[in-house]
Amino acid sequence: MKPLLNILPAFFKLSILGVMLSLLSGCFFQDHPLISMETLYVESGDQVEVYSREGGKKYRWKQFSGTPVSIANKRSATLAFTAPTVTEKTDLVFELKAKFDDPVHDQITISVFPTLIIDGVRLPPEPTPEENNATLVGIDSNDNGVRDDVERAIFTTYPTKIRQQILMQTARGHQTHARRP
Repeated sequence: MKPLLNILPAFFKLSILGVMLSLLSGCFFQDHPLISMETLYVESGDQVEVYSREGGKKYRWKQFSGTPVSIANKRSATLAFTAPTVTEKTDLVFELKAKFDDPVHDQITISVFPTLIIDGVRLPPEPTPEENNATLVGIDSNDNGVRDDVERAIFTTYPTKIRQQILMQTARGHQTHARRP
């Protein structure tokens, strides 16, 4: 009996080879991004660290826009700085150029939000829509039982403490009910 590849026409042999190469390229030769994210959300005064792919011979960070910041080490694989104090959402755009076997570059936008303190209460940062809307319970970064977006809305919409407390308690009840299967 002849081996299967010997009896198949050349066209089919090439087709099989093409499929195998495309499968292999997806597994082994996949390009990894230099920076793992395109956007990051932080608050004024936060210590920001963005990690890039390791193994490069040279790195060079450069800020393109936004309030100027002092980058801890412009020639490091890691971008590190303190987020500037802002009064409204401000986007900072950075580019990283790196040398591996060939030169590569990538960009990241870091959105800085003002720290929100109302009546001595430091409110949680505005959650990203993708993370916040991924589930019904949303994001509760300060672990007080209320979604961050709901908590921010309560404190920014209702100025009296009693109304804030009543609405926070109501929101906790709804959040607890939403968590139950």
